[in-house]
Amino acid sequence: MQSVKTTSHVILKAACKLYLESEDDIKTSRKMRHVRIRNVIYKVSRLITNESVAHTARVMGKDHTTVLHALKPSKRINAEFYEEVGDLITAAVELAVIKRNNILQWDSPTCYNNNNAGAQDKRNG
Repeated sequence: MQSVKTTSHVILKAACKLYLESEDDIKTSRKMRHVRIRNVIYKVSRLITNESVAHTARVMGKDHTTVLHALKPSKRINAEFYEEVGDLITAAVELAVIKRNNILQWDSPTCYNNNNAGAQDKRNG
């Protein structure tokens, strides 16, 4: 049986698919929804990858201290947060399996990336 390697990049793509949000929104928006998604991504990255905090921060376009701050225990973290963490872990592992089997192209519009919207229009028109 082959092992599946899940990275911060795969987790970000899985979050885009799970929450139906663009990478750009998740990385840069200050809306509470996007902040929470980022916090879930940080937590999942620490739980299921061997990547450093600095690497996760680079993938997210943030400073490593931002990720460290988000990972600190907080009173705002509740059962719903951990339910989202579980959902994202499942989605990330499924996406890593798909990637391993070369079923999904990373530049496809199914990844909900704003940069790919123009590429899809060019193909159709």
